[in-house]
Amino acid sequence: VSWAKRGMRKGAHDGSASERERERKERERKMIAKEALAAVNVVRDALDQHEKKILSLQEDKRHVREEMKRDLRRWERYAIMELEQKCQRTLAMQLISISTNVDLEFEYCHALMSVMNQLQTWIRKECHENSKPKGVDLSLLLERLKDGAVIDNVIRFPNMEHKILECKRLSSESAALVESYKVESRRLQVKDPFSTRKVKLLKVLAIGDENAEWDETYGRYWRAETAESRDLFRALMLDERQSEGQLIRRWRALVHSSGAPSRVSPNAVQAFFSHIIRQIVHRYSLRYSANYMRKVAALDLLMGRLVYPLISSVVCGLQTDIERKQDRRFQRKSKHLRQVSPESLDIRPYFLPPKPLKNSAERMIDVRRPLQSIVEDSSDRMDAGTVKKPLRSTPSQKKNVTVVPGMPVLAPVITPKAVDLSSSLASTTRSDTLTSKRKMSERQYWETSKSKKIRRRRWPYRKAREALSRMNQTVVAHDLLQAVLEAVRCINSEAKEYYKANEKAAESGAIESKKLPPLAEALNADALFPIVVYVVLHSQVEEIFGCLGTIERFVKEHHQTRGESGLSLSMIRAAANYIHSCELSRHGVSLSPRPPPSPPPPRPSNIKPVGPEDVEQIVKHQEELDKFEDVKRAIRQAGFS
Repeated sequence: VSWAKRGMRKGAHDGSASERERERKERERKMIAKEALAAVNVVRDALDQHEKKILSLQEDKRHVREEMKRDLRRWERYAIMELEQKCQRTLAMQLISISTNVDLEFEYCHALMSVMNQLQTWIRKECHENSKPKGVDLSLLLERLKDGAVIDNVIRFPNMEHKILECKRLSSESAALVESYKVESRRLQVKDPFSTRKVKLLKVLAIGDENAEWDETYGRYWRAETAESRDLFRALMLDERQSEGQLIRRWRALVHSSGAPSRVSPNAVQAFFSHIIRQIVHRYSLRYSANYMRKVAALDLLMGRLVYPLISSVVCGLQTDIERKQDRRFQRKSKHLRQVSPESLDIRPYFLPPKPLKNSAERMIDVRRPLQSIVEDSSDRMDAGTVKKPLRSTPSQKKNVTVVPGMPVLAPVITPKAVDLSSSLASTTRSDTLTSKRKMSERQYWETSKSKKIRRRRWPYRKAREALSRMNQTVVAHDLLQAVLEAVRCINSEAKEYYKANEKAAESGAIESKKLPPLAEALNADALFPIVVYVVLHSQVEEIFGCLGTIERFVKEHHQTRGESGLSLSMIRAAANYIHSCELSRHGVSLSPRPPPSPPPPRPSNIKPVGPEDVEQIVKHQEELDKFEDVKRAIRQAGFS
């Protein structure tokens, strides 16, 4: 009995101890769950704060964009380009800074939501197992929160430190840029007095005037455009706080409100130019200054460069349907005529770059060498017997370089070592001759090469083509006329250079010796016209008849018909009309007609005709397909895959 009582007391004692242990563990779990719930509430509050911050940043972004757009419109009205650019840079920096901060807040929200979801999952499912939440150091988290730490300093996400530093850097740069923008806006938005504006106007008229072209007989003025004069004149004339800016703004609004651009006549545009120039001359008293007519012509040129780009749609809309049709036909003809050689266009041979002789003594070129070493600045073929760049060849090859007098050196002549070129050609042996696969003559190389780079260097009159191609880059009538004038000038100068090069080559024996006519007799209108046609073809002006029509509508009549400008314009117009109406077959261009369409293949004779049974089978098959499509549609509507 005593032993039994002793065993019972021991079992009761063991049972109470195990019960107390379970109660203690239960209390610990409840305490941990309570602390986890408190941590979830803290995380939820932090998440709400970050969401509010995101909304406030987005509101700031919208407010900054609206404010800066208002400033941009104001600086555009005041024609202050410096503040326009500064405002655009400030707006871009502020938007980048705000967007970076928004991305950082989203990173915080994503990390907080991840922590909160892990805590809630652990509380609902795993708390009874007396385990800790996975991925979260709960004890460290609770300890940091008890110490009063901010939840943002406890949460971590990838590249957190780098992103925070980047946001701080962008914010500081944005604040500094905003401060400098405010200082500049306060300084530059001050309205200039009348005396300052007059000094600026006289400065604009004087910039580049020493290099200007001035024809006192016909009153034609032109000078190259500079960024300084363009910006300064724009700031003077487009400032809507002044009478000139208000006049230009009202006229532009009237032009754009007229509907179709064709409703604005060229006479109306010319009348506006005359009116505003008279107003500027009267207001700033230019009539009593020195070189009055020259300054008025310069003012007309600057005003055209300012206003024509603003009404480019009107200028292009004034092109007639006839001009558009002529441009399309001109483009079709030019596409085929560009394949024709200059000789086929009846250009005199002494107005083209000299070519090598067609005999056995012509130079040989090693085609195995790279293209860059073979072609050595051959665009200027007039400098005969000179090398502008060092030839890329080995020292042994440099010793054997032969320069043909009267011809440009395009590549070194590679000859066998210690063997004379003429003797090697005279006594041809298999070891000394140049194989046709690896080496070819200079003439054959330039005529048979398919490289665009080689063909481009062979095309003559490069300066004239570049001058005329500037018509694609402007809508200003004065600049269009100047492009025509410079093209004809370049044609004249380059033709003289080619003539002198041929004359020098003929004297030295580099080309066939022919008696050339005197330059004064050779360089006449009949000889220049094919060259003008060639330049017009290869300058690739997209709408040449439209450009010529713009000149005709907006340039004074005596500038189109008299003097050097009138002669140049008539030559370019005649060349364009010739290309538009010429026969391609006259220049060796054959347009082979399209082959007739091939007849359909014959029908096989073993095809069985369709009978009533076939029709019923086809209808039955189509009904089955329709039922199958209905079943598929019902399955998709039910949400099954």
